Amino acid sequence: MKLDRLDAKILNVLQSDPRLSAAKVGDIVGLSQSAVSRRIQALVEAGVIESYLVVVSPKKVGFPVRVSLLCSLYGEAADEQDRLLDALRNDPFVARLSRVTTGDADFAFTVIAQDLESYDRHIASYQHSFLGLRIVRRDMLGDELKQGLSIPIEVAA
Repeated sequence: MKLDRLDAKILNVLQSDPRLSAAKVGDIVGLSQSAVSRRIQALVEAGVIESYLVVVSPKKVGFPVRVSLLCSLYGEAADEQDRLLDALRNDPFVARLSRVTTGDADFAFTVIAQDLESYDRHIASYQHSFLGLRIVRRDMLGDELKQGLSIPIEVAA
């Protein structure tokens, strides 16, 4: 889908406040409610808008520990990468998951936990289930200084 300037405006407005009604978005970007609704629907159908979400502070709901890990699967276990990635995708304690395209690791993920003991148990269960799992690097994360989910969208004239 090729975005035009109005699509870009709508996306930028919705990224700043996804709770706005189509009528309010229309007021901001200069379109009718129905035109905004049609454009939003087209953006959803094209996969440009992936979801509307609520961001919850893990720390404020009892998960103050965040650990970032870079990992690889070695030996025959490398064949199990899809099974491991499925497990990580479905794990509610894995907050982020990405493939790594350079360096010694195959993927990166962030785990949230209530304390260091529960984090250790959680990671040990993965290491027990996936014997070739090697942690290349692990970092204990401190206070989150920025959580950027917005993407600046501009369309050339």
